[in-house]
Amino acid sequence: MIFFCCLSFYQTNAQNGLFFEKKYLYGGLAFKFSENYTDNKNRLVYTVYDEKRNDFSINIQGGYFINSNTAFGAQINYGHTRTIGKQLGSSGQLADVNLEKESWASFGTMKNFIPLGNKHRFFLYNLAMLGYVAKNSLEESTSQGVLQRTYSQDKSVELNLAPGLMVNVIKGFAVETGMQIAGFQYAWSNSVIDGVPTTKQHSVSGDFTINLLRLNLGFYYYFSIKGKTK
Repeated sequence: MIFFCCLSFYQTNAQNGLFFEKKYLYGGLAFKFSENYTDNKNRLVYTVYDEKRNDFSINIQGGYFINSNTAFGAQINYGHTRTIGKQLGSSGQLADVNLEKESWASFGTMKNFIPLGNKHRFFLYNLAMLGYVAKNSLEESTSQGVLQRTYSQDKSVELNLAPGLMVNVIKGFAVETGMQIAGFQYAWSNSVIDGVPTTKQHSVSGDFTINLLRLNLGFYYYFSIKGKTK
């Protein structure tokens, strides 16, 4: 997965070298996409004869600095996945499968920065996110002329904490790496098969797993729109 992110700041602080200061605004955009093809792969309960999968997601973010160390903002995510292929089930019947998933998420964010030293080269930060996530999926499976349609809805309220390190490489360009260390989630879901409600589920979970092998890496470019401030 490759993430591209560009943050534009409406002002810069030339006197102290900071990228951000009180009453400054920022906006950003990140996205990812992938395309996969699979032939003759054995899975737990079925075999994939051939499959094409497309994934796309986009992340829009923005915020306002209440001081030089803290910014409040918002983040909106959208994702779409489509899978088309043929599968051989455990019963030995070949089925044409069309799966489509769509997800939306909106978060309120708070990001705190702690400078390491007086040169404003390194910053520790913590990103807190509280928001709502909605996921819908529609699976159509056709076997021996019989169509089965399964529609699922998954919704959740989430609180995530993600600390990290930002490095000011040169003026206006920075590299940021972070990881999620804590997350709380309240989720509920339901499924409908051929118009008949089937499964309903509610869950509450907390995740405090720290995985140092899964770091998020971002490249940021900061630039002034209005020029230097006086």
